[in-house]
Amino acid sequence: MSLSVACLGLVVSGCVPLPYAVPPVRGDVGTGFQTETVAGNTSAFAPLFLTGGVFPMGLFSRLKERYFDIGFGGVYSLDATRQRAGGYVEADAVPYQLTFTSWRLRCVAGLQGRYLADLSSGQWSWGGAARLTWEWATFEAPFDYTDHSKDAILVGVGQGEFGAGLYLEFATLFLPGTPSYALIAGVSFRLPALAGLALVPIWH
Repeated sequence: MSLSVACLGLVVSGCVPLPYAVPPVRGDVGTGFQTETVAGNTSAFAPLFLTGGVFPMGLFSRLKERYFDIGFGGVYSLDATRQRAGGYVEADAVPYQLTFTSWRLRCVAGLQGRYLADLSSGQWSWGGAARLTWEWATFEAPFDYTDHSKDAILVGVGQGEFGAGLYLEFATLFLPGTPSYALIAGVSFRLPALAGLALVPIWH
């Protein structure tokens, strides 16, 4: 049966197939202690940091014991006075890892370069972060999955790393005349690449 015939059959049965693909990703949620100095006055507060990025090396089984990693993605921060959002690129070294059957305990040391905008003023600023992460990770070979809900049926395949960890980072933002420094602790997670079809009912 051809793909076009199969899709036509789904439409006739009341479903529209929508293809999707998601790369291997890592997400982070953290908070801590941040200071900013404005006109000689220093204020301190507890920010919220959210980051999410693509880490393509997590897709390949032969790289599961790699000693370095690269990624890129987005950053969002919220504190007592403002919100910022932008992007980052990251380079990591993995100086230590220990294998337990299919799981690995990794120590990851990384550097991020950031470019963020103040969502109120629109001012852009460069920044950076140095972080240390301990994470558990495992590689899942190609697997099938199906997920049902009243709004859609997801079918597809996946491959890549699952993982979770704890991180500590020192971050800075180079604002004109406004030095900003933060010490952040949080949790991180990795998810594998996914691809498939979302079968969306035309009518309920």
